[in-house]
Amino acid sequence: MDTLPLTIPVVDLRWAPQGENAAWQRVEAKDRKLLEEHIDALVCAHANTIADSLRGAGVLEEGTELLVLGTQVDNVDVVLAEVDEHGRAFRRLVLVEDKLFRNAQATRSVLAQIVEYGHMAQNTWRTSSLPTLFTKADSGWLERNAADIDESLRRGEYLLLVVGDRINRNLATLARRFAAQESPLNLSELAVMSLGLYRRGNEVLVIPHVTSAVTLTDRTTTIQVKVEGASAGPLRASVTARTDVPVRSKEEGAPEGAQQFLVKLAGQLDPEMTAVGWLPTKKPRKQLAYWVEYEDTEEGGRGTRVSCAIHHGVYTPEWRPLTVYVDVTARSTAQREQIRSLFDEKLAKKLLPPGTEVVPSGVVMLTARVDLDWAEPEDLNEAFAAQVLTVFRRLRDGLVPLVAP
Repeated sequence: MDTLPLTIPVVDLRWAPQGENAAWQRVEAKDRKLLEEHIDALVCAHANTIADSLRGAGVLEEGTELLVLGTQVDNVDVVLAEVDEHGRAFRRLVLVEDKLFRNAQATRSVLAQIVEYGHMAQNTWRTSSLPTLFTKADSGWLERNAADIDESLRRGEYLLLVVGDRINRNLATLARRFAAQESPLNLSELAVMSLGLYRRGNEVLVIPHVTSAVTLTDRTTTIQVKVEGASAGPLRASVTARTDVPVRSKEEGAPEGAQQFLVKLAGQLDPEMTAVGWLPTKKPRKQLAYWVEYEDTEEGGRGTRVSCAIHHGVYTPEWRPLTVYVDVTARSTAQREQIRSLFDEKLAKKLLPPGTEVVPSGVVMLTARVDLDWAEPEDLNEAFAAQVLTVFRRLRDGLVPLVAP
């Protein structure tokens, strides 16, 4: 909950109190001069200070900063990007929802609202629309990081941040419940921040304070399997666990050779993909991706976007296999289901690589993927590269023609 005091006393260098006139008084919640637009402006103007508070609470990684991308983006008050300290490498998006304490919505509804905004961004924000959405971002930075932004949204890897001038005790408690209800396949995190505002004469003091945070390590997933025989009695179950793939922490970064492996694959795939109009990843880091958008025949409608990609693995928090996938963002749920039936037909006829899975990955998104195990740099050899390229081409050639007009 919000534990900031109503008054901040001022002392001199000898620690002697300077009296009430020198003290900072917290801006009252009922102050009608304070608007939510002011909170927006403070978040944008003091993004570095907010990042410092979030790092201190363990929400942001050490060595990262916040970059302002836009305000009022599809009703999201502020959109930030978590980037490295040099402002270049993208980590994830941060969606900010502002609420004043006096606002009746500053309880359960604000959490439902920001969770819904997260799902909306995941399902509708597309690479081609990023320059229009993120008007405060540098166009060159957006172009360089478009593939990573797209991938993070596809996985649901973003931070939801509720910011208020005061935080209701119930809001901080409900935040943990809302985060616990999120799908375990979604990698989003949620934090609640009180932006303490204090006034002294014509000066205003701003103190960010994280009151509640739910990170991936805090979200507990319980899987319960109950097996009964014909007589409804319990059956003994056996469990096996793989121990041959080492677990790595997020802080370790990608295993040695992962990025170089993607660059090597790009050297072979770039010429054949760009020759037929696919836009490539400028500089592969976590993934090598190509995307194309097919125009909609309906006037004013949005087109269907397809991306073909190779991702070297993600942390959840274990190291997962390399993934080769085709993503389709359809115009509607109905169209997604039509495309899914075509994909499933190919799968049933065994015309796709072994191990292919076809699953909905959003309201209008569909993913066909193949996971390929690897654990050590030695695994990233010529034979494995040939295997990855074969899977990539088979997925592309088998599925993309089903979507293309």
